[in-house]
Amino acid sequence: MLTAGMSPAVSAQALETARRREGAALDGSVFDLRSKLMPDAVSLIGAFGFLTERERRLVGHIQGRTYVNMFAALERAVADEFDAWRTGDAIDSPSEINISARARRRTFQRMDRLLARTMPAGYRSVVDLDSMTRGAARWDVAALGLAVELFKQAHFEACDDSDTKLSPMFRNAFLREQAGVTMQAMIAEIEWILRNADLTDDSRDAAVDGFIELIEKLDRTLHMQAAIDTRHFAMYAAHALDRETLGALEAGFRKAYRGQYLTAGVTHPRFAEVLNSLVTDGQAARINRALESLR
Repeated sequence: MLTAGMSPAVSAQALETARRREGAALDGSVFDLRSKLMPDAVSLIGAFGFLTERERRLVGHIQGRTYVNMFAALERAVADEFDAWRTGDAIDSPSEINISARARRRTFQRMDRLLARTMPAGYRSVVDLDSMTRGAARWDVAALGLAVELFKQAHFEACDDSDTKLSPMFRNAFLREQAGVTMQAMIAEIEWILRNADLTDDSRDAAVDGFIELIEKLDRTLHMQAAIDTRHFAMYAAHALDRETLGALEAGFRKAYRGQYLTAGVTHPRFAEVLNSLVTDGQAARINRALESLR
């Protein structure tokens, strides 16, 4: 619930509740290498049809490892920026979105540690979203914040509780967050509208260019991670991979990551609706042209 000035007692209670939920979500969790980490609709595993079933499972495991790292990084980069703006705003610090984000971040960091103990060694994440958002305009980060909450909605809704092949650890984490993600998207939307009200026509035009640049930076990060994940897969493939297969593998990772962290959010109907209410037709067209180049 949004409050104008959440009291310390309420904030502490909310944080403690989040911590209890976090502990319960991973209680007794063990990752079984025979299970998959990501719902098929999120991992886009169909794009890897040229691989064997065992190899596709490894692709899904690597994607899952990248997912928990990307998720934690996005929570930190966006939610922490939101709280840094709070002083003097209508919604005072500490914010509910940050309390929830910190709990989710700890959950996914803990999941990463669990995966590291079970999965093949050598995985590396190049995700550094703090440096990506550092210096970005508030309007741009707020726009990214809404996109993040909307892609989370899409991911959580894709989690089928009846999918017996999905890791219980991931399924529980996805389903546990599903109930609260709509409220988080509403809060992120309000943040964007507040930042938009601060801008002049000229500064909003500059912010549109800044948002395009932010999306392009994220896309470059995803490209780098796709290349690294391809090399990690090749280390543990049952046989040597030729150049054509490696190229197809990297393209599959790149397509999956763009779908997961870019298009699932910025092409969401609600994102388009809010964007079009804040910018001119020409500015919206600039953003859409940039997004089309990333498909």
